Amino acid sequence: MPTGKYRRIIETLQTRLSSPRNRRFYAVIGTEHRLKTLDEQLSRSEAPDGKLFPSAVSVSCGIIYALPDGVLEMSVVEEEFVQFATLAPLVASAFESFIRSRVAGRGLTVLRGFELVFGYQLKLKSLQTLTANHDQLILLLPGKRKGNALVLFPNSEQGGFPSPSDVVADEDCLELA
Repeated sequence: MPTGKYRRIIETLQTRLSSPRNRRFYAVIGTEHRLKTLDEQLSRSEAPDGKLFPSAVSVSCGIIYALPDGVLEMSVVEEEFVQFATLAPLVASAFESFIRSRVAGRGLTVLRGFELVFGYQLKLKSLQTLTANHDQLILLLPGKRKGNALVLFPNSEQGGFPSPSDVVADEDCLELA
């Protein structure tokens, strides 16, 4: 049985997902360690449909698996700038392929591991355009609140990224503090 802060987050998700006015996208932000613990506890908890919440699927792993054969081997020998410019459209295409094959039409899905999405500056808006109206997504995102703003990947070299407010409304972004 989940305890403390994890229990509050899970109960909030259960309530919001079962509400007739529910939204399609929810996010939980916190440290990598806390998100991992939440995923473990969430996958042992009952979702509104009476089944267990699904375990989180790694978006970055999904992108890597969706890349054409040989792309990663080729990129190791190229210079960093050329590598980014060459890989960016391939990573974007692999992201869309991953969404279509592993997310769209699956109902409730929990996603984690967004490093490649933010590293390659992909738009999470693709999740909205490529998923069906009955799909519901819970995004587990490493981040924290700084004042009124949500900052994702705050420890990255870039100093963090703004939250995807065009995908997840601020009130649907829960913080695992």
